[in-house]
Amino acid sequence: MSFWDRFSRKAQSASQMQAMIQLITSSTATKTYSAQELVAMNKSWVYLANNKVASTCATTPFYLYYASKDKPKYVQTRPVSKDMARSVKKVMERSGRKAVGDVVEVLDHPLLNLMAGSDTQPGWEDMTKNSIEYLGLIGNAYWKIELDANGLPARLLPLQAEAMQVAVNKEGMPVQYIYQPTLQGGNAQVEQVKYTPAQIVHFLNRSPGNTLYSLGKGKLEACIDAATLYSFMDNYEQYLNRNMARPDCVVSYKGAPTEAEMKAVMAMWNKAFRGEQNSGKPLVTSGDVDIKNLGFAPRDMQFQTGRTWSKKVILATFGVPEALVEINDANYASSYSAMSHFTEYTIHPELSAYLAVFNRRVTRLYDPNLVLWYDEQVASDPQTQSAIVNTSFVNGIISRGEAREALGYGAEADDSANLEQSQGQTGAQA
Repeated sequence: MSFWDRFSRKAQSASQMQAMIQLITSSTATKTYSAQELVAMNKSWVYLANNKVASTCATTPFYLYYASKDKPKYVQTRPVSKDMARSVKKVMERSGRKAVGDVVEVLDHPLLNLMAGSDTQPGWEDMTKNSIEYLGLIGNAYWKIELDANGLPARLLPLQAEAMQVAVNKEGMPVQYIYQPTLQGGNAQVEQVKYTPAQIVHFLNRSPGNTLYSLGKGKLEACIDAATLYSFMDNYEQYLNRNMARPDCVVSYKGAPTEAEMKAVMAMWNKAFRGEQNSGKPLVTSGDVDIKNLGFAPRDMQFQTGRTWSKKVILATFGVPEALVEINDANYASSYSAMSHFTEYTIHPELSAYLAVFNRRVTRLYDPNLVLWYDEQVASDPQTQSAIVNTSFVNGIISRGEAREALGYGAEADDSANLEQSQGQTGAQA
């Protein structure tokens, strides 16, 4: 008999349930969860929050930039904005590279072709989503990097992070990666493979208490009590219904009706009240009938307070605003504000750490002056932006062509005439 079977039989009331929950959650703080156990908890609100972060990171546009005082050696390039140039140089400086000269975007490069994916390798979106999900659950993600004869990346393959063990030296530095994945279905493992650190791209969330260079810590571990409590409440209600199944009521007739008479009465009740079209119909009985309600007590069926608390903790830990998942309570202003906050304080830090590893281990192999990065600008509210552009045009601050370009419609040819026209309109209004 499993632990939960024993637990569900003992917990016959809500008060007993709460006492058991307190005992369970007080012990989770000291328990160490394996990577397999953490991956198995990727469900319910944990899955929703983790998938929201991973999917947004994976679909965020990325760009390849070249920064050097030398003339770009790449044929297809285009200039970038001053803000983007500053961002790229800061990224390079944070990784120990001195960024000088102009910054251009590289439009055609073998790295971009590699990231597009192939029949033998997933594309960038799939690999990024998989890696960010693993980082959220267990704090570690691994790629196998295969090099060609020139020492350049030929293939990037994501690995099962829960199947990886890291051997370290006395300083905590990885010296070997031991990989033994489980086949689909979880019933058999393939042969163990050992990789050198040069063969593995290791993404990790650094945190106190873990070896600095070998293992990270996932967000799930930070909210493990809330996730475990939510799972226990789900299991409790499932076992309650399974082990204490009962009808809504008991109908007792005075006397001792025969089995045939009881079947006839049951058929009559089913005909009169079964089905949605019969709901709410009145019942008329004689004094010889006694009806007793056997429904579940509300305290046995409702854990709304605990569920709400668990959900809030899980979403907050993963950095997902409630307004992005609670559609019924959201409006335009709160949703847009939540999305801006989510982008700036969750997605951008996640991508920054992720791409820092990618640039150090992959991009540099092609050229130390290359960097893969995303657009750090957080989109403004379209309604607010439209109002600002309209006011600026009406007051003659910008021309009609500039206004069209700011709104994404493209500038017109005779922009100076449009500017004079807008200034004339402003004077007429005055």
